[in-house]
Amino acid sequence: MVIIDYYNKLDQKAKSQFIKDVIDITGIAYSTFFQKMKNNTFKKLEEEAIMNYIQKCQEDDRED
Repeated sequence: MVIIDYYNKLDQKAKSQFIKDVIDITGIAYSTFFQKMKNNTFKKLEEEAIMNYIQKCQEDDRED
């Protein structure tokens, strides 16, 4: 799954939380997050960290 696809499936509240968490995980700035999201230019380690976060979120959703 591509990060933008996951993001687009979220409701507004979940999107806000996703942005906050990704910024915390990666250490990138808010504006940089949107630039990288738009252009799909996350560095390999950033992308791996985000994908791990997405996987954890999906696992948590299955448990609910």
